[in-house]
Amino acid sequence: MELGVCAVLDQVPAYNGPCLQAFSLARSLRDRGINTFFVGSSPVDPNFAPCVRGAVLAEYLPPAASIYKPAAEVYRNGGCWKYYAELFWKLRHKYQLVHIHGMPDNIYSYFPLFKALGKKVIVKMTGLGINDPLAIGGGDGGWWKLPAVSLADRFVATSQALADAYCKSRLSPQKLIRIHNGVDTERFRPVSPGKKKRLKIELELNPGFKTVIYVGTLQKSKGLDLLISAWEKVVTEYPEAELALVGPLCSLCIKSQMREPEFIKSINSKIGLHKMGKNWVRLGRRKTHIQLMGPKEDVYRYLQASDIFVFPSRSEGLPNALLEAMACGLPSIAVDIPPVRQDIITRPGEEGLIVPPQTEEIAHSIIKLLKDEKLAQNIGSQGRKRVGGHFSLAETARQYEELYNELVKSN
Repeated sequence: MELGVCAVLDQVPAYNGPCLQAFSLARSLRDRGINTFFVGSSPVDPNFAPCVRGAVLAEYLPPAASIYKPAAEVYRNGGCWKYYAELFWKLRHKYQLVHIHGMPDNIYSYFPLFKALGKKVIVKMTGLGINDPLAIGGGDGGWWKLPAVSLADRFVATSQALADAYCKSRLSPQKLIRIHNGVDTERFRPVSPGKKKRLKIELELNPGFKTVIYVGTLQKSKGLDLLISAWEKVVTEYPEAELALVGPLCSLCIKSQMREPEFIKSINSKIGLHKMGKNWVRLGRRKTHIQLMGPKEDVYRYLQASDIFVFPSRSEGLPNALLEAMACGLPSIAVDIPPVRQDIITRPGEEGLIVPPQTEEIAHSIIKLLKDEKLAQNIGSQGRKRVGGHFSLAETARQYEELYNELVKSN
């Protein structure tokens, strides 16, 4: 019997790491005879279609309310729960496993349904302090959410920090398994200096400047306030450099302007964000040499066109963006958080630079790599070797295939 997987995501479509990692995994698993379809809570965005084209059959849930309302409101209205339940029932013959990537709001209430349908459930923890068992149990409704989550058959920790958080919870240690995120190192790979220059021109980056790039959602928790403040110091000392910010602006217009008004005000004053309808756009480069590129399907091309990668995030499960940048041979700078130190850059100074979450330290490290090309080249080369040897997408897919088959056979 052909193996089918129902992948549940927070939002479909979305440009966040867990979602894109799920699509990459599905494409790789399809080559192994495993078919995946997706369920999420957002309407279909035609601009996102290329990201899933050729990957899988995708099933999307219609929005029960405006996407600008918090997800909790959508689920609390009652109608959406019924639609989800009917969908899971209607598609029951297409899947044997439910693979939950992260913990979408109120997915907890569906665990009894999945078990009643005889489905094996896998929970992939993606955010330290967000959807690990300690965070779930200690958050709102933890008294019932944690017991519901305990019905899952396996919990996947992508990093040692997530595994440690799981072990401190009251959940069964026998259900825990470690599987890293994987990177397609054939797609995410270094390019020659000539191609790098051509890519800069194609992507409207400055071919005469060195490009420092950040990839991720544009919000304070990702450390964008630190990076933007550090950049003011960088361009003062090294004016022939530009900063490219690649990531979704929807986070700014939907969530961050409500939760982080001071952050929005700050970046508006520094890089010229202006509200236009429902979106935030940047008008003019000013003197900061910062480009807001928006979300991109072909992130690998922007990484290949760049010279240095900076990842100032304050909290992560296992950052895909950092792994992909290192796979492209970019010398990378990351803030000192457990998943970076324990799992990715295990030899700081050789595979990448790890810095404290301080503006001065981030600026100093960027300037150091801008001025020392030999050091940058060596770090980029070692970083590529690190990812190739420990974070192969093919190996990640093999481990999931093994896990899926084990669970299905035990049913």
